[in-house]
Amino acid sequence: PTLEKLDALIALHADKPEAIFNSIKMFSPDLQQVQLAANGPAISLKHLFPMAEEFNLDPKLAIKGNHLVIYSGDKGLQEAEKLASEKLVANGFYQMSFDSEKLFTPVSNTAALTDELMAQDLMFLLDYDTRMNLKLDINDQGIRIDSTVNTKADNH
Repeated sequence: PTLEKLDALIALHADKPEAIFNSIKMFSPDLQQVQLAANGPAISLKHLFPMAEEFNLDPKLAIKGNHLVIYSGDKGLQEAEKLASEKLVANGFYQMSFDSEKLFTPVSNTAALTDELMAQDLMFLLDYDTRMNLKLDINDQGIRIDSTVNTKADNH
């Protein structure tokens, strides 16, 4: 079996994403020869960081506006392109969100492709429909942490 496709986007938002990328390059010999231009063409990471052919992945690295992005698939590209015109807004120090079904289903499928067994302790996560959002900010009153969790168990 093979992984047919993976749509994903990881983004780092900064005033100067080129400077962030140049700093990261110092820690990775594979990236030291890579040149990224703001809003320039994406660079394939497939040859820099080889992956098993069963995964059928070709992640791309690019700078889109104020965003250093790694994306995969058509939806990942569409969302990365949207970021090119999105301006930075000082609305928080840190934010993380995830959807368990969208996160754990590909992990489970990938484990199946590699014949890896998922720990029984983690299998129950596939039965939950959970979305989480965590925000960390600093304001005049101090440190503020906001979190939202929506979850429900699958009834089978």
